Amino acid sequence: MSDIISSGQGELKGNKLLEKILSFLSILLIFSYVGWAVSFIELYDVYQGLVSGRDAPDPKATAGNISKALIPYVTFLILAFPGWVCAMLVLFFSSYRSRVYFNFWLVSSVVLFIGFPIGTLFGLILGITLYVKRRQFASHA
Repeated sequence: MSDIISSGQGELKGNKLLEKILSFLSILLIFSYVGWAVSFIELYDVYQGLVSGRDAPDPKATAGNISKALIPYVTFLILAFPGWVCAMLVLFFSSYRSRVYFNFWLVSSVVLFIGFPIGTLFGLILGITLYVKRRQFASHA
């Protein structure tokens, strides 16, 4: 591993293919979108059941249904974590900069940030890193 990462510069040693593969693997962050959408749909169904009178307004049952609706988001965040790691590796150890990935990672950081408390830290770290490195992406547009 030490021969892959150049000393002092923090870049992958000119291996553009590896940089592009890691950038592509960061697309796994899309799982955070899917989890957010599935949980939103399930939460909508829970509240629709309460409004329509289909479900009894029992607080314990409602809390149980809400917790079940949030399980997909947590599951999909776990699946999105390798994508986050790949994005961070590209941001810190690579000179590869693509505006398309920047925009995708920016939206992903917002989606992760919404996922309180699990994704918030990861979204915040990704967002701050993108903010700090934003000029590098502008020069590669």
